[in-house]
Amino acid sequence: MKTKRPYAKSVENFNRYRFYAEKAAKEEQAGNYKEAATHWDLASLSANETNKVWAENRKDFCERMKRKPF
Repeated sequence: MKTKRPYAKSVENFNRYRFYAEKAAKEEQAGNYKEAATHWDLASLSANETNKVWAENRKDFCERMKRKPF
């Protein structure tokens, strides 16, 4: 007898870039730039070319904000 996997559809539709980008944005808004930089780095690994450039730029911004905030 086959067991239904209700989670299978959500796993198939999982967008790794979006998951980490949203986490990074929330961390940035909270001022946690170290964590945000880590999440942007992870997001860039799963991104298309346009989003990869964006994620890398956000990561650079977060790393700068860790060192020297406004």
